[in-house]
Amino acid sequence: MRNAQDLPPAVPEWLGSRPPHTVALWQLLDFKPGVDEEVQAGVEGALLASGLLYGEVTTGGEIRARNGQLLLTAQGPQALRSVRTLLTPAENAAVDATVVNAVLDRIALEPGHPTWLSPDGSWGNGPLTGCYRPAAARFIGAAARAAARAARLTEIDDLLQLQQRGQERSEHHDVLKDASKALEEHLVRAPRSARLATLRLQAAAARAQIVARRREARALAEEAERMQRAWTARNRSHQEICAALGMPEDIDGLLAVRGYAQQAQAACSNVDHAVETVTSHLDRHRKAWGRLDPVQERRTQAEETAESAWLTWSREAAALAALREALGADPDQVHRRLKEAEAELRRTEDRLRHSRSQIVKLTGLVASAEEKAQVARQKAVDAKAALIQQAQVLHQRLGHPSIAVALAAGTQPPPVLRSPDPAADDVLAAVRQVRAAVQRPDSTADATALMRALSLLERNTAGAYDITVTVEDDLHVVELADATGRRHIADAAADLRERRDRGRGALTQRERTAFHNFVLGGMAEELRQRLKEAEELVKAMNTSLGSITTSHGIGVKIDWRLSDAAGETSPRSKG
Repeated sequence: MRNAQDLPPAVPEWLGSRPPHTVALWQLLDFKPGVDEEVQAGVEGALLASGLLYGEVTTGGEIRARNGQLLLTAQGPQALRSVRTLLTPAENAAVDATVVNAVLDRIALEPGHPTWLSPDGSWGNGPLTGCYRPAAARFIGAAARAAARAARLTEIDDLLQLQQRGQERSEHHDVLKDASKALEEHLVRAPRSARLATLRLQAAAARAQIVARRREARALAEEAERMQRAWTARNRSHQEICAALGMPEDIDGLLAVRGYAQQAQAACSNVDHAVETVTSHLDRHRKAWGRLDPVQERRTQAEETAESAWLTWSREAAALAALREALGADPDQVHRRLKEAEAELRRTEDRLRHSRSQIVKLTGLVASAEEKAQVARQKAVDAKAALIQQAQVLHQRLGHPSIAVALAAGTQPPPVLRSPDPAADDVLAAVRQVRAAVQRPDSTADATALMRALSLLERNTAGAYDITVTVEDDLHVVELADATGRRHIADAAADLRERRDRGRGALTQRERTAFHNFVLGGMAEELRQRLKEAEELVKAMNTSLGSITTSHGIGVKIDWRLSDAAGETSPRSKG
């Protein structure tokens, strides 16, 4: 230590010895100028307690324990406010400063980051947290390590002085023991007498008393040393607790804190009493508010009574004024005018009541209309967004190669569908244009109709084509494959039509006549008989079902007839 060799921090026993040519984190750091000593102690204590301080810094920017456990990964996130605001790479460090800065950037100076520490000594690394705050920094920074070495040298000097004093005390004890032994030997050789015997007895009693006192002094010294160690431990614990709580360590400071605590307790008691007072006032307020409804009702009734009385007074005052104006006129004329005025007043009152009821009704209708308008506007916005999305999906599907087969020759996708925000009318017009261009069957296609069509296609093309069905972007693409390759249904239909035309051209007139007589002869008669039997069976079933109804009075009737569509040859059955 006198040669300025730094002492490493104490490490746990479960860590192995450090490999050669490795550098610990505490050898690479130094505090920036102006950092408070208490902050330095808290930061170093947090790094020491978390294990990062004596961890080995690799060239890749990781911190590992001596047994190879990873304490800080190089892929960790950088902190918004890192310990780099307090620490800096040491001069002439064995590791590049950029690596050290990268390590410091991944250690936050406040919670909320995977690896963080605080100037008060608290720290966290993943799920682990803790707190340790030494009296002063001892390992980070050349100045702190020099102060730690000086303090340790002072302690060693004190221990050496104590050891030297103990050795001198032991030598003095040996001298006294030799003198006592020489005295005993002298007494043995001394002449005997009664007085000498008495003195010997007194000396033996004194020696026994001395031995007892030494034993007692040794026990008291051990007890004093034990009490001193306990006091030192309790004092250290007291200092750590006070430092953790931010409280003073001396008696005067603690008494002042106790006084402040008592004042705070008294203030809390006053606040509690004030809260009780406020609660009682709130209860009175709620009770008064509860009594407000009957009072308002009485006031409303009083206002209605006053209004009715005022109307009566107004009517009588009008009658009185009319009488005063007609004073001296014909009584019959006066009474007639009075009755007309009263009738007009009643009509006016009726119109007033009707107008008020209409106002109330219209107010409700206006509120309902505004709410419906708001809902309609929101539905329109949602419908427009859905329409735009469906238009974009339609435009994507129109670009599929299989859709081109279903479109008429020369048909192009509507350009309005390529707009990011098309108008609703434009989109609807484009959809109508697409639907007009697509070669659609007479019935709506669904999953069941698709399966029936595929089954019918397999039966009709058995032995000629192999059917392949693929689903691409919710599109069912059906292709026919033969020895020449795969083709779409439209291409295969064109090929079949061409084969049919060639076959028809190959038939002779005699073969056509024979086929025509066979179909229109026996086969047509057989079909007519089957159709007649089917109609009679349907009539019989309707006669049986005519008297059968459900609990709601719903009956069932079967209607069977041939389809008139040119493209359909199978009959339909409807219920």
